[in-house]
Amino acid sequence: IEHGIATVPLFHELPDGPKVDVHYYGEWQGREATPIIFWPGFTGAAWSKKSYKIFFFEALRDQLAAAQIPWVAIDQRGTGCSVQYPAQVATSKHEAQAYYGFTSPQLVRDGEAIRRELFGERPWVVAGQSYGSIVVHQYL
Repeated sequence: IEHGIATVPLFHELPDGPKVDVHYYGEWQGREATPIIFWPGFTGAAWSKKSYKIFFFEALRDQLAAAQIPWVAIDQRGTGCSVQYPAQVATSKHEAQAYYGFTSPQLVRDGEAIRRELFGERPWVVAGQSYGSIVVHQYL
């Protein structure tokens, strides 16, 4: 499994503002087929990186490898090895605004940043599970 970190703006509308790290993993090197990106569900909580891979990808991994299909899974903001969700309850407008950095429009733009980093302007197939399906809906 290959891993990477995309450092992206907390708010994509403010590209010169604070940055956050978004972790992604998959198998994409040397594969020319149309890539697939997976957005997981369960936003706002941390997954165990190992258990998430086993839970979600074990059944698909051999089939994707046999077909030489590149795939990428994103530990979306607030999950896995990506920036963690703010722990405190917002008590001011400024603190509340930080939560906007963890909404689906920001996750979509994270995905686009990762796509450009790995595949340039090549199109890809998008798939999501649970909350990830909301991200895919926003993406489309």
